[in-house]
Amino acid sequence: AVPVWLRLNADEPHTTGGTTLDDAVAVVALAVQAGAAAVHVSAYGNPMVATGITDGHTPHAAGNLVHLAAAIKATTELPVITFGRLEPEDAEQVLADGKADFISMGRKLLADPDLPNKLAAGHTADVRPCIYQYRCIGNIFLLDGVECVSNAATAHGDEESPPRATHPRHLLVAGGGPAGLEVARLLSASGHRVTLVESGVELGGRLLLAGACDPVLEKMRRYLIRQVERASVEIRLGVRASNDLVRQLGINEVVDATGTAWPGLDPLAAWARGGDNADSPGHRVLLHGGDKPALSFADRLVAAGHEVTVVEPSGVFGQALGLPGRFRLVHDLRAAGVRTEQAAPDEPYDTVVDTKRAAPSPLVIEQIVVHRVGDVTGSAGLEAAFRTARDLVFSLAR
Repeated sequence: AVPVWLRLNADEPHTTGGTTLDDAVAVVALAVQAGAAAVHVSAYGNPMVATGITDGHTPHAAGNLVHLAAAIKATTELPVITFGRLEPEDAEQVLADGKADFISMGRKLLADPDLPNKLAAGHTADVRPCIYQYRCIGNIFLLDGVECVSNAATAHGDEESPPRATHPRHLLVAGGGPAGLEVARLLSASGHRVTLVESGVELGGRLLLAGACDPVLEKMRRYLIRQVERASVEIRLGVRASNDLVRQLGINEVVDATGTAWPGLDPLAAWARGGDNADSPGHRVLLHGGDKPALSFADRLVAAGHEVTVVEPSGVFGQALGLPGRFRLVHDLRAAGVRTEQAAPDEPYDTVVDTKRAAPSPLVIEQIVVHRVGDVTGSAGLEAAFRTARDLVFSLAR
């Protein structure tokens, strides 16, 4: 006989008269009698409620479904499977506590399909993190194919190994932000010699700012730095790309990953990172612009006790996120007290911040090909940073 396991909802949030945990326990007992081999415990995600999916089968709160699995495990000898935004160390603890027998992962395997092998080998720090931008699930709403903000290679079959370069060359990558780190790693893996220069004293670029507000983005920054340090990439901090440097190093081509300035958010980022010389924003803060960066800072500000208003003329907040993530973040911010408006209220504020980026200022290097990746291309965000990096590596492999 072929072993058969079942997946069932043990809860139906936002659904009057929906399945309860008691119902699920009864179903599992019937399944045992029918010869089931295992049970995968989930929860219904009501698509008619904005937070239905992230309160249900794709929880935004880590481990939000574990208690359901644990309750069912207490009533059956069947192997019980649980899941739900569990980091590897948290998943191990669930198993150690006897709350489940197996941990299933979905989003994390899209971000890094090699995750099980890396964990088995003890290479936890080399797992490419899911950063919960919900592009994977959001694309379902758009009838679009599988994509992942964290990993531009997902569903394209080259997650670990970009194509080998037919004509390897020495490339200078200017900029140590996410686009620069990713393109340096991929170029090295493709067989090129890579030198990366960063004008600052620390790698990470905009992730230095974003990670101060969103821990998963700080995890991504650490991951990217580790991968570049493990690759055959020469890293030079406190150095700017220049004509003299290109000639001195014998560079064949340059990759401009210098990004763009974000003058309004830079002071807030310094405060969020806890810099000694950073001025604290006033108590009442108005943020112009409602995409993910503004919402992340709003979250950080309101958690620190500030009154925050975010103004987005379109009325669409968190545009860069997949739909479930957008719905979740806006809901949680409003619940925390953040005001979301389409026009600025006529009232005084202590601090007013424009969250628009400055216009890019591309590098000018004489008598050499300069490629561009990331924000300097006019695109914005991690998804575009990783995608332009991957596209460039493929084009240079030919």
